[in-house]
Amino acid sequence: MLRPTAPRSRLRRDAAWGFRSSRAPLGRLTKIRGVENMSRIRESKRDKQKKLPPPEKVVGITIDNEKQWFITYTDDMLINQIKRDSVKIASSFDKLCDSHLQEISRLASVVLMVIHRGIIKASRENDELRLACLEMLTNAANSYVAAATLLRNGYRLQPGILIRSIFETISTVLHLFISPDELKDFREGRLQSSKTILVAKDVLPPFGVLYGYFSQQFAHVGTLHQSLQPLTSYDKFDDALETNILFLRLTSWLLYVTTELVCYEVVGTPRYWQYLGKNEQGSMYAYKRVRSVND
Repeated sequence: MLRPTAPRSRLRRDAAWGFRSSRAPLGRLTKIRGVENMSRIRESKRDKQKKLPPPEKVVGITIDNEKQWFITYTDDMLINQIKRDSVKIASSFDKLCDSHLQEISRLASVVLMVIHRGIIKASRENDELRLACLEMLTNAANSYVAAATLLRNGYRLQPGILIRSIFETISTVLHLFISPDELKDFREGRLQSSKTILVAKDVLPPFGVLYGYFSQQFAHVGTLHQSLQPLTSYDKFDDALETNILFLRLTSWLLYVTTELVCYEVVGTPRYWQYLGKNEQGSMYAYKRVRSVND
C-alpha cells in the first residue's frame, strides 16, 4: 500500500477502514491498470520514489481532484488488518494495559478452574442441570476471551457487543438453576429470554443495572455507535479504553458470581452466596456479600 502522507486527521479516518491515503499527484495513476490520461500533473522526485501496489492487487481507487490526492484499495486489506496491523495495535495495548490485563486474567482463571471442577463433579453425579449450566458458562468464558482479544487488537466498540451476549447466557444459567423444571423447555428452544432476564434481576440484584446498560448501548445503536471508532494503536489511556477495561472487570466478576452459585459445593469459601437449606424444590441460596480472607 501507499506510504501515508496525508494530514493526521485524514490518516485517522482512513485507518478505521484499513487503508492508507496519499497526496501523490494524480499523474501517478497512469501506472495503475485501468486508469489512463491522468498525467496532466507533473510528478515530483519524491513521488517517483513511492512504491505503488502491483496493478493486479488493486480493486479500486478513490480520487479527490480538488485536494489532488487518491486512495488505492488492494485485495489484501482484511489480511493486512489481521496479520499485520493488529499485531502493532496489540503491542501498543500491552504497553499501556499489561498490569490491568494481569489482574483481570487472575479472576478469569479462577472462573475457569471452578467451572472445570464443577464439570467433573456434575459428570460423576450425572447432574444434567449443572452440566447444561456449566457448558453455557464455558461458552460465555470463551466469549469473554474473545472480547478481550478484540479490545487488544484495537476494536473499541465490538467488545461490548460480545459482553452483551454473555449477559444473556448468565441470565439463562441463573434462571435454569432456580427453575430446573424448565430445562426441557430450554433444550427444545422454548425458553423465552425475557423470562430469564426477570429471574436474573431478582436473584442477582446487580445484574439488572448492568444488563440495562449493555442492552441500551450495545443491543441497539448506542453512544459508541454514534462516532467513528478507528482501528489505531493505543497511545494513551483514553475514555474508550478505560471504559472497555471496566467492562472486562465487571464481566469477569459477574461470571465468577454466577459460576460460584452453580458450583457452590466445590468452592472452598463462597463469597457471594449463602446456603439457606433445602425445600421441596431443592437447595436454596441467597445473594449476599460474604467476606473472606482473600478479599
